[in-house]
Amino acid sequence: MRIKKFLISYGGHAAGNEQFLKKGRDVFYYCDNTPFPDLRDVIPDDAICLRPNKREWKSFLASIKPFPTYWKKEYFAEVCDGIQWEVKIVTDDFTFKSHGSNAFPADFEDFLELVRQFTGIKKFAVDVLVSSGTKALRH
Repeated sequence: MRIKKFLISYGGHAAGNEQFLKKGRDVFYYCDNTPFPDLRDVIPDDAICLRPNKREWKSFLASIKPFPTYWKKEYFAEVCDGIQWEVKIVTDDFTFKSHGSNAFPADFEDFLELVRQFTGIKKFAVDVLVSSGTKALRH
């Protein structure tokens, strides 16, 4: 299965930003407490480079494949600042595109945990989610 696009971003104005982006065979991860360039434009020198093997990709994609069948394309709550997120994964078999601002699908944490397991980045979206108080904005 070919992965055509892979982008996961999470963060907010006051809480920092995190992104995963696949370029070639590599997945880059970058986290900063300030707004930073979009990884689609530039990969910072201190970005973490991951190289999942085919088995890891296959397992991860199988685990997330149900989400796009019921997640909405957009989640939104009227809140000044807060947390914005985006998932854009396109393969030969399925497309998963969803984004939000201060609102999340009910099983968003389950998705984040699958991303953490796949990438080995255990801190991904942990501090931001807990400190922002956004858990109440789940749908």
